[in-house]
Amino acid sequence: MTASKKHQSQWAAQFLTAAKLASRGFEVAFTMGNSTPLADLFAARPDRNEAFLIDVKGQMSNNFWMIKKKDLVEKLFYILVRVDMDDVLKSRFFVASHQMILEMLETYKNSGIKHDDRFTGFNWGDAMKIENNWNCLPGWEE
Repeated sequence: MTASKKHQSQWAAQFLTAAKLASRGFEVAFTMGNSTPLADLFAARPDRNEAFLIDVKGQMSNNFWMIKKKDLVEKLFYILVRVDMDDVLKSRFFVASHQMILEMLETYKNSGIKHDDRFTGFNWGDAMKIENNWNCLPGWEE
């Protein structure tokens, strides 16, 4: 994938995630620049005292989810977005707490599949168990 396509899928993923959260009553802010490497979005419910960070990962195909392992941060969540550039409304969302992501990274590392610590993550299919797992977010209501 070209750098331009990767950049497009990441921006699309961030805006799709922000739109999904805003439609559910969350206030969302983008954390711009290299000074905020922990997360891409800051979200909060104005009617509650719950705020949290979101690290968004976007891709346009069913590839390996590359996720850098970070020390556990409470109130950090991951939203992985399989962006459908032909019809963004068909994009798929995979939602997990940071703890869940760390467990998935460890499971993949210990699975016996060829592993390189420089490229941490997990396979596309491993994320199926967290697809549309929105209720793990603080303040999410169905």
